[in-house]
Amino acid sequence: MKPRDILFRACGLAAMMLHAAMPPAQAQAPKLTTEDVVRLLRIAVMTNWVTAECETRYAGELAPMLLTTTESLLRTADADDVARFRDETQKNVQSFPTKDEACRSATDYLKSVQ
Repeated sequence: MKPRDILFRACGLAAMMLHAAMPPAQAQAPKLTTEDVVRLLRIAVMTNWVTAECETRYAGELAPMLLTTTESLLRTADADDVARFRDETQKNVQSFPTKDEACRSATDYLKSVQ
């Protein structure tokens, strides 16, 4: 799959997620940039990592909407892109002295963007 096709697929997916979350009067798909798509995928992968690897109390600090949309985004995104972001997340996690610090940092970031 060409990088351009991946981008269009990811943009379409992100637009559909945003469309579903908006009231009908605001349901016109916004114009998404590559940076927007990358950010959405990064947030989804990080949320998935927090819920899978951290204590329950960390996921409990996150908004339910973030938790419920993460899995559908990851299922519909390109598998290679998801794998790449998971690798990046794992490398970032390993840069922290403890797993608890990595969990706290990831949770704080997710709380700031949700």
